[in-house]
Amino acid sequence: MGDKLRQLAGLLRRAAEKALIPALLTCLVAVPTVGSSMEIDWGSFQVLLIVCLALYLQWIISLLLVYWQQRGFHIERTDAEIIGNAFGGMGKKSRMFCRALADVCDNNLEEGLDGFLAVLEMQGLTDKERQLCHFYIGRCYQMTGCSANAVQSYQRARELGMDNPYLLLFQARSMTDSGAYEAAQTVYDRLLELELPEFSCIRTDVGMLYLRQHDGAKALQWFEDSIAKGENVAFAYGGCALACLLLRQPEQSQLYYEQAVTNRMADLEGFREYYAELRDAVEHPLAG
Repeated sequence: MGDKLRQLAGLLRRAAEKALIPALLTCLVAVPTVGSSMEIDWGSFQVLLIVCLALYLQWIISLLLVYWQQRGFHIERTDAEIIGNAFGGMGKKSRMFCRALADVCDNNLEEGLDGFLAVLEMQGLTDKERQLCHFYIGRCYQMTGCSANAVQSYQRARELGMDNPYLLLFQARSMTDSGAYEAAQTVYDRLLELELPEFSCIRTDVGMLYLRQHDGAKALQWFEDSIAKGENVAFAYGGCALACLLLRQPEQSQLYYEQAVTNRMADLEGFREYYAELRDAVEHPLAG
C-alpha cells in the first residue's frame, strides 16, 4: 500500500511540476482578457486568482490523463526513462507513438514498426522525437531478426544526437548479429568506459561476440572476467562452458556447465540444447 501511495505522490508531483509553465503562459493570456472588464479590488483579485488556479488544475488533470494513457499501454520503466518528456501531449502524434509502443510491448512488432514509421513521416517533429522514432524502428527490426536494418536505424538515431546507453547496447548486439564484429567491439568499448552498474551484461556480450568468431580463448577471458566482477554470473558460467568446448577442454567445460545450472541460468533449456549441439559438433570426427 505504501509503495502505491508513493507512486501516486510521485505522479502528482511530476504532473504539478510540468503543468506549472503552460498554466502560467495560459494565465498571461487569459487574465488580462478577464481583468480588462473588471474593477481592480479585492473581490476581483480573488476571481482572477481562482481563474489561475482553475487553469493550473486543468493542466494537471490533462497531464495525469496522458500518464494514465501511457500506463494503460504498459510502457516499461526503461522506455519511460528513454522517452522522457517527448510525445507527452494529447495530440495525434503522441497518441500514434503510444499506440505503436503498446504494439511493441504486446509483441505486435509489424504493427509497431508501421506505427513508428507513420509517426516519423509526420510534420513538426522535434529532434528528440525523430531520435526516438529511429530508435524504436531499430528495436522493431532487431526483434524481428533484421539486424542490418536495425544497425542503420540505430545509427540514424545517433546521428540525430541520441546518446543513450541502451541505444549503444542494442546497436552493438545488432552489429554482432549482422557480423560487424569490429564495429560492435568499438561500441562495447564505449559502454565499458561508462561503467554503468545496471549494464552487467556487457562483458558477457563481448564474450558472445568472440564465441561467434570461434575464438574460445578470448571468449573465455571475458566470461571469466565477468564472473570475477560478479556480473551476469550464471550466464558467464554458461559462456565459459561453451568457450571450453571450443578449446577442446571437455572436463573443464562440464564443471562450468554444472555451475551455470546451479546458478539457474536464464533459458536453461535453450542453453542445454545449444551446449549439446556445440559439443556434438566439436566431437565430430570431421571437426577441425
